[in-house]
Amino acid sequence: MTALPKTVDDAFNAVNPEEPLRKGEADPRYVDLTSARGSDDLATLIARHIRRSDRPPSPAFVKLLFTGHRGCGKTTELFRLKAKLEEQGYFVVYFDVEEELDVADVSYLDVLVTLVQETEHQLRESEVVTVELNPQLLEAVARWFGTTVITEEKGRDVERTLGAEYGLGAESPAIVLAKMLATVKGEIKSSSKRREVYRHQLERNVWDLITYVNDLLDDAQFRLRKAGSAGLVVIVDGLEKVIYSFPMDTASSRWSRLPRRTDANIRPGERHCTRSSPSG
Repeated sequence: MTALPKTVDDAFNAVNPEEPLRKGEADPRYVDLTSARGSDDLATLIARHIRRSDRPPSPAFVKLLFTGHRGCGKTTELFRLKAKLEEQGYFVVYFDVEEELDVADVSYLDVLVTLVQETEHQLRESEVVTVELNPQLLEAVARWFGTTVITEEKGRDVERTLGAEYGLGAESPAIVLAKMLATVKGEIKSSSKRREVYRHQLERNVWDLITYVNDLLDDAQFRLRKAGSAGLVVIVDGLEKVIYSFPMDTASSRWSRLPRRTDANIRPGERHCTRSSPSG
């Protein structure tokens, strides 16, 4: 039997309050704080809300902002929500901004690129459901990223670059797109000098990017339901860890622009979305 901690430091090291409980209430460290929060069980409430909103003939797809102070248990509750939704037959795309991006410098464009990457990757690698996204759509998205960001930034022949470096025409569109997104995301995350170049190219063509994001999510939703799934839910975690950046020419930070820009540009569409952010 593990010895019980005798000091506050020992207790902190044994529990590590910074670590989210991925197994939720199945983790022996989990403490149900529903009564202290003064509400019903959050994960159960949100899962029920999503399920009920899907009722035909006119489903109303849910967009939720999940707030709370850092360290209050948002991520643990989101993992509980993910598990409950999966039990109900939903396919949940979850990603944490802190793990996927450079939280010291995040643009809403970075989040959109990550959303495309994670949706494609998690569907392709899923062991629960077999779903192949529309190959024509994937090729169109890959060509768009290639001609808009990668090859234009390099200033070289489009077909030669896409074929030689990413296998366009030789490999499946899903693999080609995955390689391109890995290139773009890698440059964005690594703070390289290309990051701002890539962002500039994406910003100039932001409506095309948003159209492809919506088309990909719509296709994923359609194919998941055709395969017997209850549908698609997207959970974006970790936005409260984004470091605020106040440009000299504006009073608003990148963080303050992030929710408005994404909410204004991503149309309602046929999918549910839960996003975490700080309170206050």
